Amino acid sequence: MVRIVVVVALLMLGWMVGPVDAQDHQHEAAGAGVAQPMAGLGTYHHRITTRSPRAQSLFDQGLVLVYGFNHGQAIRLFERAAELDPNAPMPLWGIALAYGPNINDFEISPRALRALRLTSRRPAGRRLLTYGSFPTEP
Repeated sequence: MVRIVVVVALLMLGWMVGPVDAQDHQHEAAGAGVAQPMAGLGTYHHRITTRSPRAQSLFDQGLVLVYGFNHGQAIRLFERAAELDPNAPMPLWGIALAYGPNINDFEISPRALRALRLTSRRPAGRRLLTYGSFPTEP
């Protein structure tokens, strides 16, 4: 009887640990190359201050991906948007949001702190507000 209880307990422990390991995710880039717009993400749009329509599109898609917990791809899209328009503050905010704590990952990474420092050099009206808030641009 004791042997059966031990076997069942070990099986249940293995069953519970398996899904947790499967949820482990990394923010690092999965593939090399330039991030490209993706198809099938809908038409969500949040207007940002940018001179590049492509940067706007990448920001919109990155935001959709953050909402869908695909942080790694969202970061790549935000980084590409920041490359296309270095003066646009919102892609940097998106990087900080994606690297910041979320329901699946509570630790703030060093890269998120770097992104926060980068956005803090922007004019006061365009700085990162607090985590979880959505800044507005003048």
